[in-house]
This record gives sequence, C-alpha cells and structure tokens, in this order.
Amino acid sequence: MVELRALTDKSTAVKEDIDKRMESVERAGQEDLDESRVSDARKAKSPDHHDNENISTISKSLVRVHHEMFSVSNRIEEERRKAIRQERNRWDELTGRKRVLLKEEERLKRKEKDLKMNQ
Repeated sequence: MVELRALTDKSTAVKEDIDKRMESVERAGQEDLDESRVSDARKAKSPDHHDNENISTISKSLVRVHHEMFSVSNRIEEERRKAIRQERNRWDELTGRKRVLLKEEERLKRKEKDLKMNQ
C-alpha cells in the first residue's frame, strides 16, 4: 500500500504539474489573443498611419529634391561665373593680341613709308 500511495502522490504531482503548464499555455494563448486584438485595432487605425507614412516619405523626397535643386543651382552659378571669367580672359587675350597686331601694323607701315621715302 505504501508503494501505491507513493505512486498516487507522484501521479497527483504530475497531474498538478500538467495542469499548471496547461494554465500557463492558456494564459499565453490569451495574451496572444489580446495582442492580436491590439494588432487588429492597429490595423483599423492603419489608414491614418499609412497616410502619415506616405506623407513622411513624400516630405523626405521633397527635402532631397530641394537639396538637389539647390546644389544644381549652385553648380550652374559657378559655371556661369567661370564662363564669364573665361570670356573675360578670352576677351583680354583677344584685345591683347589685337594691340600687338596694331603695333606690328604701325611698325610695318612706318617701315614701308621709310622705304618709299628712301627710294
């Protein structure tokens, strides 16, 4: 009988352990169910959330595009300044060349005049 009582106590302990584990599983399942309800509530709110995400994405894109436009505008302005400097340098170069040619022309005209006078 003692052995039966020990077995009965062990089986009772095992049953209690199983019951506790089942309760914890049921509680976990209930928590999952509660979380899914919260998730369903979030899904119900998701059109607003989705709209806010879309607005945020568009806003970020606008900032990026604005920055790119600013950058391109600066590059255009730099190129315009560079072109003006290059044109000015080219103009200075051409006027300098013209002065040299005018001096050369004057020198040659004087030389020609001197040669004609000496003839």
